[in-house]
Amino acid sequence: MTSMGSRRRDLFDELAEEWDGATSHDPVKLEYIAGLLALEAGQHVLDAGCGTGVMIPHLRRHLGGSGIITALDFSGRMLAVAEAKYPPADNPDVRFVVRDVNGMASDREFDAILCYSCFPHFPDQPAAVKTLAAALKEGGRLVIAHSQSRRAINDLHREAGGILRGDYLPTVAEITGMMGSAGLRVTGSVDDEGLFAVRAERPSA
Repeated sequence: MTSMGSRRRDLFDELAEEWDGATSHDPVKLEYIAGLLALEAGQHVLDAGCGTGVMIPHLRRHLGGSGIITALDFSGRMLAVAEAKYPPADNPDVRFVVRDVNGMASDREFDAILCYSCFPHFPDQPAAVKTLAAALKEGGRLVIAHSQSRRAINDLHREAGGILRGDYLPTVAEITGMMGSAGLRVTGSVDDEGLFAVRAERPSA
């Protein structure tokens, strides 16, 4: 991890305990975003950049009570908060992994991958998309989403300053280009005042 990546991780470690109280997420939007993954019972979904686990109950609901959720984040303290909410002993369907997205193995393991409210924080976004695409099974889906507008997200990071000042949510066209270069086909997008989402699939052979 670069020094900038380490600084960003340290910041999220520092914010972890206060994160849930300082942020809010519209559950209706979260359900919509989870629905974009078109999950089926028994499938394996990666919650990449899962933070404190805000999407876990929504992903679980769309898996219909079966399947596996791998919750991955580079911040060990963020994951610790998520794990406290969903203890492994009581939630055997959830696996917690401390790892940077670009350090993932690319073994076509996942039926679907979600990047919710985290993509601007990936320092090398094209490389991250390629890594995530390589981790999808044939026919697998990748969704990059925020429950706010692109403009609001980028304004928030500029106003926050410091290490977050340059954390940029690209346009739909920019993300579409990254996904195309990674061998994915974009199948839908939303970019309005209340929601941002881009959905893509790995074509079947």
